[in-house]
Amino acid sequence: MARAPKPKPPSKTGRRASSTGRSNPMVDQDNWRVKVQQSRLKFDDEQKKIYLRELAEHSRKGDAANAAGVCMNLVRSHIANDPEFEAAVAKALDRYRDKIVAHHQRLTLEGYTKPILGGQFKDVVVAEEKIYPIQLLAMELRKVDHAYRDKETASRPDIGGVLVAPAEASSAEDWAARYGADTAKKPDNA
Repeated sequence: MARAPKPKPPSKTGRRASSTGRSNPMVDQDNWRVKVQQSRLKFDDEQKKIYLRELAEHSRKGDAANAAGVCMNLVRSHIANDPEFEAAVAKALDRYRDKIVAHHQRLTLEGYTKPILGGQFKDVVVAEEKIYPIQLLAMELRKVDHAYRDKETASRPDIGGVLVAPAEASSAEDWAARYGADTAKKPDNA
């Protein structure tokens, strides 16, 4: 009696059928050990320099960790245990913030030029237009001048509450009769 040939295992790049009848691509997990071992790598000074340079460039911590070849858990543990590295990370983030603020202010105050194309085929620059971003100007005004802010909060504790005023009285005598004789003021010439 002849045996049936063994079925071949599915290829790693092939497709397989799911329980719903649709075919799903097979997941390639050839480098799973590399991913797991990445968290056990040492985070030496050279890798820290790479991490800090990338962090100051774009402020994305995960991408900076990938560029340094380490995982974020390792970076977090070094930040928690090494105060000098923590200060260096804060300084790198400050450098990024300063770069963005300087660009924002330069764009707001100096604007940018936009070429105006003309000619028969719209391929010749005939003029340039200076553009100032209005929203950035409004943001800068809100930052600098309190009058341009949307919401102003009261910082004095004596402001607030509800003022309750009594109903109108027709004369001072009616007022005295209703609320007490000693509260009514008599005119000086009476």
